[in-house]
Amino acid sequence: MDIDIKWKILIALYIEYQQMVPDNTKITAEIIEVPYDSCFFAGLRKLEIEGYIKGVTSSNSLSVFDNLIQDMGKIHITKDGIDFIEDIFKIKYFYNSETKARQMSYNRDNRIMIEMCNFAKEMIEKLITTEQK
Repeated sequence: MDIDIKWKILIALYIEYQQMVPDNTKITAEIIEVPYDSCFFAGLRKLEIEGYIKGVTSSNSLSVFDNLIQDMGKIHITKDGIDFIEDIFKIKYFYNSETKARQMSYNRDNRIMIEMCNFAKEMIEKLITTEQK
């Protein structure tokens, strides 16, 4: 069972949002193991349409894919996106940022949650710098 690309992106954006100074440019198709930038961009567009993120460019040209890393700096998770992730992972709103990110790798209620938790753990390791661990 694979996690949908858009959820991988949202998980990565949430984890990065928990950083003291978030840098969404670190979130790439490569880091979340999506084979093509076009699939990554499609996932971003879906998340924006659903209200979980904002800031995705409206153009769908090849130049968008070339500039996707720079554009990621303009993309941010919305309150709905944060609430969705915190609800799915059973994260308490009063936890500090590091605890919120770490909590994502502990909630293992069912098979898909195990897969999502494992993916979250992998993203935490890739996105959180060693001095913040």
